[in-house]
Amino acid sequence: MRESDLDYLRILTTDYLEYNSDLKALEERAKASRDSIAELMTAAQLKSHTIKGIATLKMTAESERYSYDTNAIDNLVLELIDQNTEATDAIARRIRNYKKVTTVKSFLRIEKE
Repeated sequence: MRESDLDYLRILTTDYLEYNSDLKALEERAKASRDSIAELMTAAQLKSHTIKGIATLKMTAESERYSYDTNAIDNLVLELIDQNTEATDAIARRIRNYKKVTTVKSFLRIEKE
């Protein structure tokens, strides 16, 4: 890599770190505003409110999300296969058919020193 490329890389990285720092401060302010809006909506018992020309605010109900430990399920499949019966093999195959794999694109990680 040429020296000029290394200089440009240094400048871009410095710029990125500065922008990222500014962005974090803005995100914190936005979160504080969002929290205040939610508190006001809750105190006023509003589930929805439209501010003409600006936004419609909607409060969602508390909910639960469910997930499964992929490694535990993979181990269960292996245990079922190890039992070596027609029924457990069929269950293991069905579980494996439901496994989803998502490819995550490579990305640049920048860690400030």
